[in-house]
Amino acid sequence: MVLFWLSAVVWAQPAGPDSVPPQVVGASPADGMRQVAIDTAITLEFSEPLRAGVGSFELRDDNEQTIAGALHFSPDGQAITFTPQHRLHFGKNYHYRLQGVQDPGQSRYVGG
Repeated sequence: MVLFWLSAVVWAQPAGPDSVPPQVVGASPADGMRQVAIDTAITLEFSEPLRAGVGSFELRDDNEQTIAGALHFSPDGQAITFTPQHRLHFGKNYHYRLQGVQDPGQSRYVGG
């Protein structure tokens, strides 16, 4: 009797350059949401991990004033959370800007 073990062999070609940029796939609070708590943090979820320390995030009010705060990456790199240094103001609209954000393959976020 002959016994043998057959295992699958997978040939992989080297991956080419990453040409798919990261995209925002979720936000909390959601875009356009009203009556958001004034002490809320803003979390953005991405389609793939980001390179930590590359790019910038800004939260701005109606008057284009930048809101100070701290930015943290999730352990898997697929989400960032911005916590404002001070409470936000009632009745104001806020928007964020991302610049230079990229994935580990250096594909840049293009907004949207």
